[in-house]
Amino acid sequence: MFWFSTPPSDASLERRFYEHRADLQQIVKMAEQDEQMERIATDFTRNADWDTEPLKQRGISDQRWNLYREIFRRADVPTGTWKDKNSNDILIGVWAFGLAIAAKTVGYVHCGKPSAGIVNLYRPCLERKESGKINEKDDFIRYKQIEPDWYIYEYDY
Repeated sequence: MFWFSTPPSDASLERRFYEHRADLQQIVKMAEQDEQMERIATDFTRNADWDTEPLKQRGISDQRWNLYREIFRRADVPTGTWKDKNSNDILIGVWAFGLAIAAKTVGYVHCGKPSAGIVNLYRPCLERKESGKINEKDDFIRYKQIEPDWYIYEYDY
């Protein structure tokens, strides 16, 4: 049997953002504190240096990871977070479909503050426009601002 799930609409994402704003802001605060973490999901974590030290122990405690998972559950964030070690921009995934080589992710991007060695990486954080669509090679990016530093984000690759 094959089934297909469609991504949530912008209206649904915006409504969910305001319903779970406190939890989403807590996720951002925690991710900023856990700067050594690149990926935090409900079923795995990945340190920012995973490619150079793949056997290094997870950079957060089980207690901290369980707190993330509880907030993800409350805020309906099933795919977790992504954060580059050189950026405070944080992607919070609400919906995803596909594989590592070709997928679509929909969620929120929170634009962090740049500082020495820390840059903005996500397109909405670089462009700082109300909305945008970008087609580059095999990638498609669409975003829409919902508050200063917060965007609905769609990434197809």
